[in-house]
Amino acid sequence: MSSDRQDQRHATVLEVRFSSASEFVSEYAENLSAGGLFVRRAHNLEPLSEVDVEINLPGSGRFVVRARVAHVLDADTAARYNRQPGAGMQLVKTPAGFQDALMEHLGRLGRRRDSLVLVEDSACDTVLSTAGFRTELAELDRIVERTIGSKLLAIVVNRPSAKAFRDAIAISPTRIPVIGCNVAVDEEPLLAELDRLVTARPG
Repeated sequence: MSSDRQDQRHATVLEVRFSSASEFVSEYAENLSAGGLFVRRAHNLEPLSEVDVEINLPGSGRFVVRARVAHVLDADTAARYNRQPGAGMQLVKTPAGFQDALMEHLGRLGRRRDSLVLVEDSACDTVLSTAGFRTELAELDRIVERTIGSKLLAIVVNRPSAKAFRDAIAISPTRIPVIGCNVAVDEEPLLAELDRLVTARPG
């Protein structure tokens, strides 16, 4: 009898998504570093049951891990501690490559956090700050002074503005890449290019 119910629980696949790099780091620090994770809104699960959890690591892929419910935080208790209800889970089985991908993702986020990118518009600012980069406004009339002696990673502007920014910083002794893009279309290639620049940067 319990076998059928257990098989049904095993077939459950919970999906864990992170809306921003800071959210991922917060979840990792509290849970994944201890070999477990907290899955929000999973407070209807039974303690000690096992479920499959799909974890999406942006840029590294999706992984399905087997987890055992260690504790359940119901809605009332969560409200008292100003937390969200859910279930704390212990990882009991992870696929090949998961730990390496997790460490690589954390390393990438660390490098992004140390990198400053000047951006022209709010859409780009949202994409890059959500991905973990530090961002500030790129102002054409102040762009040369912002590049001199700075540790900028890149300047990201709309495609029509790219030539004006490149011409403006041509007199700067510091060579900073100017990337022209339409962030709504080029989000993944943009992040890949910025990660390449981070990796190639000395020290």
